[in-house]
Amino acid sequence: MIILLALAGCAFGRIGETLDQCKQRYVYSKKEGVMHRFTKDGFNIVAIFDANGKCCYISYGKLDRTKIYPERWPGVELPEIQLKAFLKANAAGVEWKEFDDAANAVVRRVWANRGRGGLIAVLLRNNKLMIQTKAYFDEHVDPDLGGF
Repeated sequence: MIILLALAGCAFGRIGETLDQCKQRYVYSKKEGVMHRFTKDGFNIVAIFDANGKCCYISYGKLDRTKIYPERWPGVELPEIQLKAFLKANAAGVEWKEFDDAANAVVRRVWANRGRGGLIAVLLRNNKLMIQTKAYFDEHVDPDLGGF
């Protein structure tokens, strides 16, 4: 089990890495708009890079290959050991704090971390783990809903 945790921590990209660094870790699939898609060891990885070329958003999910349309959710549930490995790989050496009262119809779990100017991690009900910098969150999430 410790080996799996160590491998997952080393094998997956991290917030703050460049596109080239991510391409060294993963099998590059394609670019869709601002998203870069990768695969590795049964995981689908999506990364977005900021103006400085650093990863500011990354998501991890495992497809359910038994489905006709495996890209549609829900995906395969991530075991706790893999969740912890992904969080640790992106922690910048700072401990994550989980918010127990953050769950809702879409979100299962939420963590925050003060590393790299602030990080937010969200485990969605569809079993996708998203990790993003506070700067990405502030820039792309409009709390006013853009006039709705």
